Amino acid sequence: MSSSQPAVSTEMSPTQTPLPAIEGPKGWKRRLEDPFNTYYRYPVALAITKVLVKTPITPNQVSMVQPFIAAGSGYFLTRPDYRSHLMAVALFELRSILDCVDGSLARAKRLSSPNGHAIDAVCDWLGVMFLYLGIFYYCLTHLPAGVSS
Repeated sequence: MSSSQPAVSTEMSPTQTPLPAIEGPKGWKRRLEDPFNTYYRYPVALAITKVLVKTPITPNQVSMVQPFIAAGSGYFLTRPDYRSHLMAVALFELRSILDCVDGSLARAKRLSSPNGHAIDAVCDWLGVMFLYLGIFYYCLTHLPAGVSS
């Protein structure tokens, strides 16, 4: 039986290793996660990770965009209308989901490193600071009736 097409092997060569399954944190880190991360943010983040794992986007790039989204959230908190405040909540929630994405993407692409963990921590800190600056500014400029500065 001769065939014009060569046989295709489905076995992996010894130098190839499959990417790990896309999943959230394990072990002690999993036990420290809050319920919103466990039951809401990580499932959403894992769906996003499944898309991003096929792209050249790195976990550090996902981390680096988070402070800008948080700054937008902080800005919307400085405005007096409730629609802006809802936008601030939505943007900060997106930042929180992306915070889950960066770690999942690092594990899926096997790019976890101490430097990446440090970048993630700095970007998280910056994001929270931008949110607090927006809250602080709003509180300074929108004092309740009867309160003087």
